[in-house]
Amino acid sequence: MTQRQPASRQSRWTTNSQLKGWIIGLVIVLGVLLIVVLALFFGWLQAPRGNELSVPTLDLPGGAEQIDSGAGTLGGGADLITTAPAPNPAAQIPPQAEDAFLRFYALRGSDQVFGMPIGEVQLHDGRAVRYYERMRLEYWPEYAGTAYEVQLGRLGSEYTAGRDFPDQSYFAGRDDLVYFVETGHGLGEPFLSYWRTNGGLDMFGYPISDAFEETLPGGERLLVQYFERARFEYHPDAIDPAWQVQLGRLGAAIYNQEPRPSDVPPAPTVVP
Repeated sequence: MTQRQPASRQSRWTTNSQLKGWIIGLVIVLGVLLIVVLALFFGWLQAPRGNELSVPTLDLPGGAEQIDSGAGTLGGGADLITTAPAPNPAAQIPPQAEDAFLRFYALRGSDQVFGMPIGEVQLHDGRAVRYYERMRLEYWPEYAGTAYEVQLGRLGSEYTAGRDFPDQSYFAGRDDLVYFVETGHGLGEPFLSYWRTNGGLDMFGYPISDAFEETLPGGERLLVQYFERARFEYHPDAIDPAWQVQLGRLGAAIYNQEPRPSDVPPAPTVVP
């Protein structure tokens, strides 16, 4: 007669067999993982390179160049220049640029001065910039920590490139009317107070025209005056007096390649 093993001994044998099976399975899994890690580390495994995508360098509008981005042509000049694609153009944008733009935007007038942002921070002539409806902010890292870390792009000069604005005859300036020898133009009301209140020369630069009436591309005729970095517009019908003087939407106009006025400005009235 065969002698039966005790139930406790049979249970221990079954448990030991299961444990051995788990250990063997774990060793196999760890071995496979180790092989994969070694293969990646020593370059035995490589992703296929046949479908790699190159990202083109995008140079934004504003100067004498245009860049073909593949989705249309951007720019304000006459020449079309295609740049070679760079592996990662976004890496060229200083990470602190966007924060600097946000601080400048909040401190210098928000949407009433700049308008709403257009697109993301991008590169223009190798410099990080961001377009707004009325302005282009530029990041100058060489002036980090100073008032000139963020500056306004010279959109007024770029937008009016090729136009001839008659000079004003020299006159002795006074509190309500100023003459700028640097550009040969005068600045008075209704634009002088706005210019002084919102940053003056540092923000808008010198006037590059005198005040004159201009028909804008949308058909509206307004009293305007161009500065190196902006166009001032007089809206006398604005209900809120704070909005009677506004900055023209030069940022959007240049970014979107909108039509530009072609009026020939009259000679400015001679100041006694």
